[in-house]
Amino acid sequence: MQMWKTDRRLLVCGLRLAAALAWGAAASQADEAPAPLPAAAADPATAVAPSAQHAPVRTPVPRRHLPRSAEAVLAARVHLLAAELALDATQQRQVHDLLVQQKEAVRRVWSDASLTEGERGPITSLIGERTADGIRDLLTPAQREKYNPPRPSTKRTPEETQQDLSKWLDAMHKK
Repeated sequence: MQMWKTDRRLLVCGLRLAAALAWGAAASQADEAPAPLPAAAADPATAVAPSAQHAPVRTPVPRRHLPRSAEAVLAARVHLLAAELALDATQQRQVHDLLVQQKEAVRRVWSDASLTEGERGPITSLIGERTADGIRDLLTPAQREKYNPPRPSTKRTPEETQQDLSKWLDAMHKK
């Protein structure tokens, strides 16, 4: 039993090392031509005044870096939406507030012992849809076109449902 645990630990360590090496190689290839940072994204506390001798050095965060804390994940979502939709500061603050409300609502749903596993999924989906609607309400018409287009209709006609059922029955009879 002890030997199995040791072998398993070595395997896990080896897999982690291989993943880290693969990620490092991919990140170094992606870093060869880094995208320029927008002026608004530069941190004024760490900004260095350009001089005639030295160009300013900017080190972008690797694209595959995953934030660790819940607040970092939330900030990354707001940053992504701000970049994709060109949100102003007021819209960013309002989107942040909506995402915080969504996080708290989902946390309450998943910590509610009176709900079954089957009930939590649909409720969480409704919370996500409500949040998306709230974000859509904050956007301008041009931004709204870019943000989360409506889902295609999944409703089927009775004829389509009947055809699917007959295909399934035919497949069952062939077995």
